Amino acid sequence: MKLLKRFTVLLAVAVLCGGAAVRAYELPNAFWAMNDEYIRAVEARDNEKIIDSAARLIALIENEPESGQINEIMGSRLDQMGLAYERTGDFAAAGRCYQRYLPYARACGWTDGVKIAEAKALQYASEISVYTAEKQSGGGVLFGSNFDGQARREVPGESMVLAYLEFGEPDLTWIPQVLEDAQAQGAAVELALNLPGEGTQLASVRQSGAYIARLLDITAAHDTDVFLRFAAEVNVWTRAADPEEFIDAFRFVADLARARTANTKMVWSVNQVSRWGVDMNDYYPGDAYVDYVGVSCYMRRYFLGRNDWSEEERFNEVVFLAGHSADPARALREVVSRYGERKPIIIAEGGASHYSAALREDTTEWAIAKLRRLYWYVPMVYPQVKLIAYFDRTMAGEADDFSLSSAPRMAAAYRELTEADHFKGAVRYQRLDDTPEIQQKPQTLYAYVHVYGHDALTADYFVDGAAAGSASEVPFGVQIDFGKYPLGAHTLRVAVKDGGGNVLYEKTYGVTITERGVTVTLGGKELLFDTAPLLVNGRTLVPMRAIYEALGARVEWDDATQTVTARRGGTVITMRIGDYVITKNGAPIVLDVAPNLYGDRTLAPVRAVSETLDAAVGWDDALRKVSITP
Repeated sequence: MKLLKRFTVLLAVAVLCGGAAVRAYELPNAFWAMNDEYIRAVEARDNEKIIDSAARLIALIENEPESGQINEIMGSRLDQMGLAYERTGDFAAAGRCYQRYLPYARACGWTDGVKIAEAKALQYASEISVYTAEKQSGGGVLFGSNFDGQARREVPGESMVLAYLEFGEPDLTWIPQVLEDAQAQGAAVELALNLPGEGTQLASVRQSGAYIARLLDITAAHDTDVFLRFAAEVNVWTRAADPEEFIDAFRFVADLARARTANTKMVWSVNQVSRWGVDMNDYYPGDAYVDYVGVSCYMRRYFLGRNDWSEEERFNEVVFLAGHSADPARALREVVSRYGERKPIIIAEGGASHYSAALREDTTEWAIAKLRRLYWYVPMVYPQVKLIAYFDRTMAGEADDFSLSSAPRMAAAYRELTEADHFKGAVRYQRLDDTPEIQQKPQTLYAYVHVYGHDALTADYFVDGAAAGSASEVPFGVQIDFGKYPLGAHTLRVAVKDGGGNVLYEKTYGVTITERGVTVTLGGKELLFDTAPLLVNGRTLVPMRAIYEALGARVEWDDATQTVTARRGGTVITMRIGDYVITKNGAPIVLDVAPNLYGDRTLAPVRAVSETLDAAVGWDDALRKVSITP
């Protein structure tokens, strides 16, 4: 990990650009007096004058023809302006400066400056994103922790366990028990196969085929999903790996896993931020060899256990995601943006530090706040994330303690947070920025909020200018009865304020209130679907398989003929996609709307349920609700 002391270097660049070397170029005459004023302000660390003089210089020359000199002047002034805004606490303005700085820095080849500015621009930019939640069934984000941790024994329903194995360790006798225990509770297993020798051990992987095969034969013998995370965090290895050698070793293991198992998925996993000068993508083995992309996501109150960073060094906290920069939704953005459209993502290990061993400081309150962000915001903001594994272990000699087992309040927060509906597969989130529609019914809205430098925030919601709700804890959920608003266009404003009531950031949406969706109850209990019911030509179409199975029927699908067959007792029902005629024990029943495929689910008219499985079906037009009574 590379640490830099940056201010003095950039100050030298700034002064150089105002010296004799600059005067050889043709710049506006007004530049020189302004530039002298700017240099005096920088040398005096006068933030107000730095911001004012830099802004006037930038306005004077930003439309000059591009040149190396113009790029250097613009880049250095924007950088110093950003630093001045930081010192005054106006991080949003600083972030805008760094965003403007980036093209000039890239043109100048300032690679270190680019890395720093990219991190600051990301972290300093304020954001509000509002989400709605719709009930569904199926799926859900897997969650769990170390198989040998104590805290998990008090957490019902963990859907995965995490186990570590050092590559080459001869004793594999404990692994079958881990797999059997996971299988018994219906959980998946993440098996982290680490290379303790890092880059120096890669050469031995191809010579260890028998060892890898023995391990894979163990995983194949158990009926549980196994996520095999091989050689993780290569982008932060101390003993660096040659990219080609790493890729060759990963592909070798992946080929063996495909050949010997049906239940083992390969996980290529990196740290959330790379070592200085390392590009994680150089080590990507290719889509054909990777089933899941993993990422380690750790939140630390202090970078390297220090709270005494000088101003020249403090940017390291931003780059390496500590303190106010430990927002998991922002920390994951690089990995998700690079790989999220190609592969599902897992948080292969992670945690929030509740104790700084280096400073002997309890940081539990801070850690619980970050834990809320991890377990609420990651499933909400990133539907690509399918698993979150917590590192429940205290490591001797480490600067931070992430364990749940050693911190009862952390363990209690973990238990509470993992009870959220997204871990049960009971909800799906829709971002209003993508689909600015809200159904005309009571709805809970949630807000992803990021305002750098502020932890205690309140989000106030306004509909058409009138107060509609307020929340002061992540994920800032409020229930608003949109049933009382007419259909059509409205405004939704969310304002985020600090503990003193000062509005720090706000966002206004133009939204459309639409008719509420169709709900289905069976025997008075609402059914949840992974595909929503639809109204087509005045007829209600419902997810056929889910309802038939809820009524006790066994459903089969023939892809070749696009035919569904349902059996219950002595009753056999068949229906074919696009065909208006279904059969019950061979007798035809003609429907006015044919069954059809929506996504990969068959939706059939609700009448097909009533006439084939002898159920009474009612419709409440005001509530848009189908009631099925067996």
